[in-house]
Amino acid sequence: MTYKQALYFIGEVLSLNAYPERKTSVKLQLELGVNWDELVRYSTGHMVFQAVYLNLKRADLLNYLPKDLVEYAAKLTQLNRVRNLAILKQTKAIQSLLNQQGIEPVFLKGTALLLENLYQDIGERMVGDIDFLVSEDQIVPAATFLKVLGYQSKGAFIAQEQSQSKHYPRLTHPNEIAALEIHWAVVAKPFHKTLAYREIFRDKWQVNGFYVPSYPHQAIHNLMNTQVNDKGLLYGKIMMRQMYDGFMLSFKPEVLEALSNF
Repeated sequence: MTYKQALYFIGEVLSLNAYPERKTSVKLQLELGVNWDELVRYSTGHMVFQAVYLNLKRADLLNYLPKDLVEYAAKLTQLNRVRNLAILKQTKAIQSLLNQQGIEPVFLKGTALLLENLYQDIGERMVGDIDFLVSEDQIVPAATFLKVLGYQSKGAFIAQEQSQSKHYPRLTHPNEIAALEIHWAVVAKPFHKTLAYREIFRDKWQVNGFYVPSYPHQAIHNLMNTQVNDKGLLYGKIMMRQMYDGFMLSFKPEVLEALSNF
């Protein structure tokens, strides 16, 4: 199985829930044989291993996988569920503390997807940091307050260079599972005005007590983050996790229209 073949197969698996008719071709590939070492390596590298496992499980195709692989995937998925639940708990605490300071965060990226239950299983999406957006004049107050609570940043924040970046240096806490990234912008220069703070804040919506961007803005951010911030366009990189996020968001109201008009 080549890298290209693996990505095509992973893509088919990840779309099974939306397009159940693809089960026939996925099943045929499984019957013909899959290099599981390669598939695990590629799907793990793209941070969609748990998603592949869960989609195969929902399609009732796990009997085509080696038993030890199924057990391994189930274990990793459960660990990710536990981690994501801890991230949600941390997110709730962060919001409550910032609200007490008059700061209203809008949660972004993977954290937003967890908060709005975009995926059927909370263990399906791998999340690294807790990203959230605040107004530019709230960056320093938010970071200063969080540092008082025990968060630390490895990098120094230089106010004069703020306009050249999009978030405060990453904050970590010895007793918390996820690092924090406090954003005042979501897209790197020179494209930062394509999705500005004011637009996101204006159209934000509340889900389960948390503010997240509108679905169209989440989809545009996902696209711009992949192509601009992560330099996917420059280097021709394929990022399956972000593609899967975009695929799932595409079924939400007004997303396809917003992307076609973007």
